[in-house]
Amino acid sequence: MIRIGIIGAGPNARTHAHAHRDSGEAEVVAVADPAEGPGRALAEETGAHHVRGFEEMLDDVDAVVVSSPNFLHAEHAIAVAEAGKHLFCEKPLGLCLADARRIAAAVTDAGVASAVGFSPRLSREAQTLKHLLDSGRVGELISIWSRRLMFLPDDAFGGWRADPGRSGGLLLEVNVHEIDWMMHVAGAVSSVHAVTRTTLTHGPRANDHIWVTLSFKSGAVGQHEGSWRSATPNFSRGLHGTAGGGATDEWGRGVDAASLGQDREPAELRPAVDLRARWRAAIRGEGEPHCDVAWGLEVMRVAEAVFRSAEGNRVVRLDEPGLSG
Repeated sequence: MIRIGIIGAGPNARTHAHAHRDSGEAEVVAVADPAEGPGRALAEETGAHHVRGFEEMLDDVDAVVVSSPNFLHAEHAIAVAEAGKHLFCEKPLGLCLADARRIAAAVTDAGVASAVGFSPRLSREAQTLKHLLDSGRVGELISIWSRRLMFLPDDAFGGWRADPGRSGGLLLEVNVHEIDWMMHVAGAVSSVHAVTRTTLTHGPRANDHIWVTLSFKSGAVGQHEGSWRSATPNFSRGLHGTAGGGATDEWGRGVDAASLGQDREPAELRPAVDLRARWRAAIRGEGEPHCDVAWGLEVMRVAEAVFRSAEGNRVVRLDEPGLSG
């Protein structure tokens, strides 16, 4: 039985804690959160004990889930790895590429099993779209796209998420999931062009609209549109190849696929992948995690390129100084 500690007591932390407890493969030993109310509540729900400082639980656990606010991920993840504990870090892997490199170095030096919380890529629909390409059904990939458009009311833009210096803005708080998925399907990125907009006129001004074009080394092109301020929510994904294509509906549900010149038909959905189970298996020495910190570092390289592109209104290559390696 793997002894797990949880850093954080928000909704994501609660999901992680209950999933590990219910797996039959792990026990949640401790929940670390400086807020007494949420931390103690989650600890009681999962049969754990509550501590205010995460350092207090490190001697009692084998592995730690870092589900704290984004601006604390690097501090917490590095401390966990340096303590020799297996690490599951929620996305993003820090707020910048330098953070991600420090986390990756700590994990490598410690030799612990790691995973990054890129769970949306593991849904049945996401796995089905990838299978359409991997199986050869759609031919060679030409383009891949995703939308993550939602509406958050004005009063939702409070706290650390609204502060780009603490959340990373729309890209790192939410839409990095779509960068991850497109890379998971299409492979390595060669260059990026991005545009961001901020329409909020009060409070901390994190960007609330983003458009990203990825050029992949394969020659394929990826496009992503994201928003926190859209009147028409859309969570669709799709891809086009030389022999066909596939896409979800606007809510990201189901996949329709077609060969060129043929009608679209519902595709048989592939099984979802359990990211937490793969991490636990890696801890036991039974295979590799699905997306480890080394992969998270590659995603952060692309995220850093997105920031540079949007700030400089230019195409950014992934081999330029500061991004390569």
